[in-house]
Amino acid sequence: MESPSFQRICPTCNKEILYSRHDTLKRAAKENRRCSSCCLIGNTHTKGRAPINKGKISVPVQTAIDNQFIYFNNRIWYRKCPTCKNPVKCSSYYNAYKRLSVCCHSCGILKNVGSNRSLESRKKMSESAIRRIQKYQLYNKPNFNPDACKFIDDLNVSFGLNLQHALNGGEIWIDGFYPDGYDKEKNVVFEYDESWHQNTVTKSKDLKRQQTIVDQVKPLMFIRYDEKTETLYDVISNEKF
Repeated sequence: MESPSFQRICPTCNKEILYSRHDTLKRAAKENRRCSSCCLIGNTHTKGRAPINKGKISVPVQTAIDNQFIYFNNRIWYRKCPTCKNPVKCSSYYNAYKRLSVCCHSCGILKNVGSNRSLESRKKMSESAIRRIQKYQLYNKPNFNPDACKFIDDLNVSFGLNLQHALNGGEIWIDGFYPDGYDKEKNVVFEYDESWHQNTVTKSKDLKRQQTIVDQVKPLMFIRYDEKTETLYDVISNEKF
């Protein structure tokens, strides 16, 4: 048996409101209550509460911190980086609000560039560099990544190259730079880009270094490997392997 329903009209929009109990209807009529839709009009959202959104329209939400915004677009929450103002994807409104004053990944890397490290931190870095020099006998030689050397060895086998690297005869000096690998006979240059190469400053330096080497030796191929995206490509022909 269905429970009886009681009706009244919203005083604002004239929409029909249904009630399951008569006493609830009487209380609503006495207090002249509006429907749920009219109650939401003009509401402001406090900390920890997300604005109601159907996932299609971006709704900016002014927060307690000046000039910072959180917005919702295509079912994804975003916040603005306080430094570069670029959008940062977040898992929820609460996560966006909690990390509102935190810089994005790119700005976070740049913040550490040139920063004053503690004596203990510098001591650990110095000891690590000394152990690396002693292990690989890097006296008067540039630093290198052993994982990159292993990758170059595999690349030599796959492509039939003879790229010389730090553990295979030593990196070759080219106009003030040491590329990670260079096949002098076939005139092929190789560079291995770790994830930290993605920040703006390092990427700009890499492009200048790349152009200098291309102008100097005019290689047939300049192969780069992006460790973060696992992409191997030739910058001269724009061919991906």
